[in-house]
Amino acid sequence: MITLWGRTNSTNVRKILWCLNELELKFEHIQAGGPFEIVNTTEYLQLNPNGLVPCLQDGDFTLWESHTILRFLAEKYAQKGLFISDIEQRYAAEKWMDWCLGGMSPIFKMIMMHTIKLPLAQRNMSLLQQALQELDVKLNVLNQHLEFRLFIAGEYFSIADIALGSYMYTWKNLPIDQSLKFQAIDLWFERLMERPALQSVLKL
Repeated sequence: MITLWGRTNSTNVRKILWCLNELELKFEHIQAGGPFEIVNTTEYLQLNPNGLVPCLQDGDFTLWESHTILRFLAEKYAQKGLFISDIEQRYAAEKWMDWCLGGMSPIFKMIMMHTIKLPLAQRNMSLLQQALQELDVKLNVLNQHLEFRLFIAGEYFSIADIALGSYMYTWKNLPIDQSLKFQAIDLWFERLMERPALQSVLKL
């Protein structure tokens, strides 16, 4: 039995919900984190000592860190097609997952803090503008990669699309004026939004 802990509106939890739906796996979803709390309980900290979400249990096996969970699910349940068998093609796609965590995620968190998370009096417009400029550079790199590709891995949808696509969904729904200069990203995002598995998650 698979159990997933994490609040539905979390970017990182959305990745796992999306992946589980793509794989058509049965699972139990327990809302945790944010207003649902749970993450500071002794029982939860035994599963994830960081007190963060998502956390996944597959039988007696427990994992945390969203991209590690994505890789585990794709490889274990590879018969559903998310796991790229060619090792060079797989890592060519999955490097973008680490690029996302190391390069885009910290910038993204800064933007989130100064647009919706912090009280108005604590938001710093100077820091926000700096973060937006830094994100602009990152998105330009991704846009160039997608110019002649349907998905991150080329013609194949993979967990790399899930990882980056979840961030892009949150980005697209922030109260920020977004230019139309990243056409390749926009077309890729439209393809992701058409996927039934993602549509099911967004209804939760």
